[in-house]
Amino acid sequence: MNNNFDEITCRRLRVVDEQGKPAITLQSIEGNNYVLVYDKQGEKAINLSSIVEGGNRVTVYDEQGETVITLSSIKGSNSVTVYDKQGEPAITLQSIEGRNWVAVRDNLTGKSNRLD
Repeated sequence: MNNNFDEITCRRLRVVDEQGKPAITLQSIEGNNYVLVYDKQGEKAINLSSIVEGGNRVTVYDEQGETVITLSSIKGSNSVTVYDKQGEPAITLQSIEGRNWVAVRDNLTGKSNRLD
């Protein structure tokens, strides 16, 4: 059965694949808007979000659904962060109100080295 709609109004829309696994979720929660794309196993793959605090973010997940990269722009702060296997920020590139820096975290010591 195929239906055509000019418009669908809802707060959350979930699309599933042929096996019933999640494929895409569109949702709006308390002013935050999300598009969540899942991989073939039904794990989170990519999340596009616009948040009420005045920013936007793209999050990329690994095969287990853990965050590996974020790209964000929130109130004058723009950043790219790469996470290690423990879920800790490993490398961060950031520009905040004209100040730019790079931080690299040593996973053995847990200390970050920052270059301004």
